[in-house]
Amino acid sequence: MKQLTTLVFLTLISVAPGAYAQNKVVVIPMAADAQINTGLNNGDVLGYVIVNSVGTVLKSWMATGGTPTVTHNMTGKYEITWPGESFSILDQNAQATINSASPHFIALDSIQSKTLVHTHDASGNPSDPFAFSVTLFQDDNP
Repeated sequence: MKQLTTLVFLTLISVAPGAYAQNKVVVIPMAADAQINTGLNNGDVLGYVIVNSVGTVLKSWMATGGTPTVTHNMTGKYEITWPGESFSILDQNAQATINSASPHFIALDSIQSKTLVHTHDASGNPSDPFAFSVTLFQDDNP
């Protein structure tokens, strides 16, 4: 018997300041052992994590079977450790998505094998959004 899980894609459409942003959500039921094809041609998915505003991991998956951990000690700053992976923004690809009721920005960096996530409000001030997700990909480049 195959267990079903759900894959959710959230697309945020950027609009002019002061205008309303439109969110589109596509929910796709999937078998638990299904392969995810991103269509980005940038390699295999190594893992993902969904994190709330206080740094709690809401959901995660790792190809290595581990569980990512998140440290959140400052407003707008999160550090993700991927077990079994030595992440560098120069050697691997990552994609971040932010979920917030108001316009927010998200940026990724790396330090000491960790993924650094920086979140800011529309004015550029560090801010903790409702939630965000980060997907880690294996780079195809040798």
